[in-house]
Amino acid sequence: MHPDHVGGLIDADDQPVFPKARVLVPSGELDYWRGDIPEGAPEVLTKQFQAAHRVIAAAGL
Repeated sequence: MHPDHVGGLIDADDQPVFPKARVLVPSGELDYWRGDIPEGAPEVLTKQFQAAHRVIAAAGL
């Protein structure tokens, strides 16, 4: 769920770009990215989690 893999799935308003697309994510990876941002995470990881949370919410995962 890194932004370079899923970032194009939503627009600037967090709306799906491809609303009929089927997004497949392995359950372990989805659980990880759905989780809380790790305490003390570096800024880059925090931004990755924030982006993943936006995509997950928009995709209804």
